[in-house]
Amino acid sequence: MMHSSKLNFGGDAALSHNGSVSTPLVSTSDDQEVLYRVTLQGMSVNGHRISLGDNYCSSCHGNMIIDSGNRLTLLPQSFFNFVALAIDSAMQHVSINVPSTDQDMHKYCYDARVFSDVSLPNITVHFKGADLGLKFNNVFVPGDSQDVWCLAFAARLSFCNIWECSTK
Repeated sequence: MMHSSKLNFGGDAALSHNGSVSTPLVSTSDDQEVLYRVTLQGMSVNGHRISLGDNYCSSCHGNMIIDSGNRLTLLPQSFFNFVALAIDSAMQHVSINVPSTDQDMHKYCYDARVFSDVSLPNITVHFKGADLGLKFNNVFVPGDSQDVWCLAFAARLSFCNIWECSTK
């Protein structure tokens, strides 16, 4: 079951819920349209930190666009490879190959039955000033086949978006 979240600005942006975190939004003057950006510094899988690295400007402000309309989070290719392999390793390499009409679906898909036998790894996204622990629906999206879940991340040459994080 998917839950939606709210993103509040200004006076309504109070962090009143236990466990709430905050990261600065970054504005850039080169955008033709208004985009909301955050600064991603890396991710951790079961406590093992994977830094974004200087090649992808981990110290740059606003290196990632928030796009709540896209179901996948697009990551730079080599960073995605490290993250996906770490998650797959933590999932005991039980991924399955599934045919997909969605070209963004990749080889990191899992039969839903494995989630009763394999624990979901602890995954944390490290933003400037905030570490955000991900929940199941932030890490996996339904695949094309019934009872198949795929990683909610895909590889791209550069940053494109980030998921809408559930807070419920």
